[in-house]
Amino acid sequence: MRPARPCKTLHTLAVLAAASCASGPEPIDWPTPEPSVRYAASATSAPGGAGKELRLRWFATRTEPRGLAVSQAASAILADRGEPFRGRTLLPIGSRWLSASDLELFERGGLDDPMTTQVVATASAVLAPGLVTVLEPASPPLPGMRLEPSTEAGEPLRVLLEITADADGSREAVLIDDAMRTGGAAALFVPVEALAPGGLLVAITSVADANEARVAAARAAAAAAGRPPAVLPSPRAQAWALAGAAVGARNRRPALLALVAPLQLQRATDMLLVADEPALAAVTPPMTATDADSPGVSWALERALWQALLPRMERDDLTPAMRAAASRNLGAASSDTATLRLLLETSGDGDAFTRGLREANIHALDDHRASDRAAALRFLAARGSAPDGYEVMMDRSGRRRVVRRLLQALEGER
Repeated sequence: MRPARPCKTLHTLAVLAAASCASGPEPIDWPTPEPSVRYAASATSAPGGAGKELRLRWFATRTEPRGLAVSQAASAILADRGEPFRGRTLLPIGSRWLSASDLELFERGGLDDPMTTQVVATASAVLAPGLVTVLEPASPPLPGMRLEPSTEAGEPLRVLLEITADADGSREAVLIDDAMRTGGAAALFVPVEALAPGGLLVAITSVADANEARVAAARAAAAAAGRPPAVLPSPRAQAWALAGAAVGARNRRPALLALVAPLQLQRATDMLLVADEPALAAVTPPMTATDADSPGVSWALERALWQALLPRMERDDLTPAMRAAASRNLGAASSDTATLRLLLETSGDGDAFTRGLREANIHALDDHRASDRAAALRFLAARGSAPDGYEVMMDRSGRRRVVRRLLQALEGER
């Protein structure tokens, strides 16, 4: 007789029974950190004005929130070793900076579900002019964070992330200038393998105007602590120094682009991309002589660039690529250097310069030179302001009617 074989049906039932008894995922039980909040004196803003009350929360989460990659949100990334112009940070891949709407979406995902999200720590702090609010790393791999009111209007918070690599002890600073523009909230997410695809998240929320007594106490604590040395030099100042020391087109071009790109100076970026080595050498000293941390740094940089190029523009000594870039960004003003010089001297900021260029190109539609009329028309058309019915070779009376109509419309917009 054959030996009896185990019943396949009974075996299957046993497997199913065992599976039914298997438990689901365990609730998150992340170690509770002890967040530390301290204050230091600011090197970029003077004391004065109202402060804000901040609510700070640290989360452990198994979900992956929506947000902007930290390297994309950063205005500058600087390290004490390695390449000076970095494309990514020492933070784990997948680290993100969350806007107010991103944080709101994360919170709606289920803060009450212990299987997916755990609030591991909370704290409060104040944010005020003249102060740096320092958050020590609450739980690795979260970095240290230095919070400071922004010097730019409409951007209430700038953040400096301080990161130390365990492998070699190298240090890095990641500056996020536009950290909390609207909504009064932002957050940093850092992936953690044990919580994959989730990680740790620290949320910053502005909840109210700070009590004057709390601000005074924070300023007293900062004064008592003195001004500790920064982990790294000011990121912008360091970038300025690197650009000023660069030699040769291969070094100067990326160094200068690193100054203007975070400030979204499109005209300057366009010109630097095609500038030859003599032009790069000419614009570097005046551009790097500007104050890296001043409120008007954007316009100071662009004005320094155009003023340095004016002598070559007056001699009609630009390369074909540079001439095309100048015409694309300035229109007829690229060949009318007297008007360009006047605009650079009288414009108080980049917006005023933009308005002045538009008006100058409207006037150039009636210039006696057809080449300038064509350049002005291309400039206005590229910005959606081409006049209806205008032709470069139309008679002068027709050109004057068009110009008069455009100037009246421009006056009505003011």
